Parts: sequence; structure tokens; C-alpha cells
Amino acid sequence: MGVRLLQGLDQVQHIPLDLGSPIVHASSADPHVVILSEDGQVILLTLREIRGQGRLSVTRPTLSLVSDEV
Repeated sequence: MGVRLLQGLDQVQHIPLDLGSPIVHASSADPHVVILSEDGQVILLTLREIRGQGRLSVTRPTLSLVSDEV
């Protein structure tokens, strides 16, 4: 499994992702894509321009639960 960045028909970048669990949700808001796996892993992909070429950077943010109690 992985993510491919295309420019037209040409592959610009391929990022292999071994999550060990199926992807259950993805959401995008330019220039970000967030992927959620079935076991709760979150992957953030950000499109950046480097030397005039688009590249994806991968971040695995750490999320914590927040209590409703005040």
C-alpha cells in the first residue's frame, strides 16, 4: 500500500505506507491529506514545493484524548 503523487500521467513520487491495517477514512484540504487506519493510526501528508517540484511530506501526529470534564 502507498501514496503516489502524479503530475498528469507521470509519477513524481511514491511513498510506501505499511500501516498493518486498512484505511477507513481520508480527508483532504489543500495542501493536506489526512488518512485514518482501522486501528487508529493517523497519517498527515502535506504537499510542498521544493525547487519548483511538488513533493509530499509525511507526518505521524501524536493525538491524545481530551476529557469532557471541567
